[in-house]
Amino acid sequence: MNITYEENLLTAENYRKFQEKMGWKQDGYDQIAKSLKNDLYDVVAVDAEEIVGMGRLVGDGSMY
Repeated sequence: MNITYEENLLTAENYRKFQEKMGWKQDGYDQIAKSLKNDLYDVVAVDAEEIVGMGRLVGDGSMY
């Protein structure tokens, strides 16, 4: 494993893929996009170009 950390990399598409991978409830793309546009900060852990972890500082006024 060669994990790197990237800031403010989340998009609606890769967030949704991560939800699917983790077995989480699927949110709509529009809601995800609005939420990410308004979040304060996000960070992802990446291994071999695949997101393997993420964290968000929310305050987006959309989902949380």
